[in-house]
Amino acid sequence: MPNPTSSVEPIRHPSLRFGRTTVQVCAGDAFCTDADAIVCPANRRGMMVAGAAGLVRLRGGADVEREIMAQAPLTLGTAVATSSGDLTSVGIQLVLHAVVFDDLGGSTRLDLVEKAVASALQSAERHRVRSLVIPPVGSGVGTGRLTQQDVYVVVVDELAGHLRRYTSRIETITIACPDKRDVRDTFALLQQAYQLWWELRST
Repeated sequence: MPNPTSSVEPIRHPSLRFGRTTVQVCAGDAFCTDADAIVCPANRRGMMVAGAAGLVRLRGGADVEREIMAQAPLTLGTAVATSSGDLTSVGIQLVLHAVVFDDLGGSTRLDLVEKAVASALQSAERHRVRSLVIPPVGSGVGTGRLTQQDVYVVVVDELAGHLRRYTSRIETITIACPDKRDVRDTFALLQQAYQLWWELRST
């Protein structure tokens, strides 16, 4: 009979330490690891119907959607913070809505993802977030959607740039890869960014 007091070995995610901040890659959605805050893709109307946004609404409740819609129309390339509704039960206190779509089912561009991710990181700093999960916002199936691989490049570049420019309060940032086959390639991108980050800090 198993010992009920035995501890479960925590899942190890490949990670690198950028100064005070550990950046790791995990297989799964925005809920793949414990975090104070998660980034969620958003459209200018704030409606959370499908995909990652729909999952956040499903788990967090309709109050999250009502809060973001109350601030519409949202500006493309920004990130808007809301409370997390029922997600507080799993430790998530904040949802950062990265506005990358003009409308429901619409298309987006890499420059909008770049700006929205940068805005989400700055918002996380202002809200004194300690741990943050970023999925590949703006990717998906359909006309005008970006590939996950292209989004990972942007996310890693923005993370490295942010951590190079600022002394971050964020202790852990997780890049979520819905397709577990992308974990290794995304971590390789992170290693390249780390090498450049280290070289620039050393000069």
